Amino acid sequence: LVYLENNNVFNTKDISHQMISNYILSEHFENRKIAGISAEIIGLRKFISYLEDRNLTSYSNIHFACITKKNDIRRIVTTYNDAQMSVLLESYHDFPSNLRNKAIYLLALRCGLRMCDIFNLKFENIDMKNKTIHIIQKKTNVALSLPFDSEVSKAIIDYLLNERRKCDCQYVFITSIGQVRKLTHNTSIRTFRRFRSLKKEDQPNQFGIHILRRTFASSLLTAGADVSLISAALGHINNATVDKYLSTDKQKMKRCALSIDLFPYEGGLF
Repeated sequence: LVYLENNNVFNTKDISHQMISNYILSEHFENRKIAGISAEIIGLRKFISYLEDRNLTSYSNIHFACITKKNDIRRIVTTYNDAQMSVLLESYHDFPSNLRNKAIYLLALRCGLRMCDIFNLKFENIDMKNKTIHIIQKKTNVALSLPFDSEVSKAIIDYLLNERRKCDCQYVFITSIGQVRKLTHNTSIRTFRRFRSLKKEDQPNQFGIHILRRTFASSLLTAGADVSLISAALGHINNATVDKYLSTDKQKMKRCALSIDLFPYEGGLF
């Protein structure tokens, strides 16, 4: 809006495709990270679409001019190995949220649930008899049904019987101290405290909660599961979204490596 005012545009009917393109190419976006640029342009596109839906623009489909920049950098996705997962799932009786966090970790590791969906999990979403979870995903607003194994079932029951505070809260996972309410952020279930017993070189490179979901996807991939199946299990709308998990398959990456025979060598390297 400031950009429009500086260009003497005070009526949304005057916004054109060229004007939006000029804004995106303006100095406002210089020396900015691609992620930041894309986030702002996505917001701009939503705003322009809002104006179009209410017939507040003279031109049709001008939101198509809001083209985001693509970050082509591919990163190796961090996952937990078997030893790290074993340490993560051990019992830590001195932690006030020992059983709760273990159940949460298992839901992410064995079912691939997002943290926001775990936090929003209600008793009505869990079918203990058939060992299935039925939810509407917060991120995509799409229904998802997932099975869970006996390990997950036991962890949830253990938490409900032996650690969860008695209350009428409809959410499964609640705060362990203070006001009784559902969990709302990841700080209460951070994993780094559980890895303190490991040597520094054996600890994971990252401690983010989302690594649990990546580990779930990577395990399915290593087991030979089809990409479409992994995508469905993760609740993705587009199968292409799961592509980033392919970089976790070390064996496939090794097969993609170039042979050293392809490089000219005349001696003297050592």
